[in-house]
Amino acid sequence: MTADAANGHLRITYKPVNGSWATSDLTNDVGTPVTDGNVSSVLGNDGTLSVYSRGSANGHLHLTYLPTTGTWATTDMAYQAGTPTL
Repeated sequence: MTADAANGHLRITYKPVNGSWATSDLTNDVGTPVTDGNVSSVLGNDGTLSVYSRGSANGHLHLTYLPTTGTWATTDMAYQAGTPTL
């Protein structure tokens, strides 16, 4: 996971099993807010990929995740769980 230096978009770079390296803009594709560059990711025991980023507009912690049986989703943890502004 990286934050695009030009525009703060959250990006993922990956290599599919039978393909070439690729990158996806999660800000455009999923709606993850623009980040200030603070990004972290975790792969859960169930295979869910979770990406945490801090929004540059309001300092809220955002969770963008990909469950093994679903599609990308994003949520603002300040609104959903009461996480304090960072």
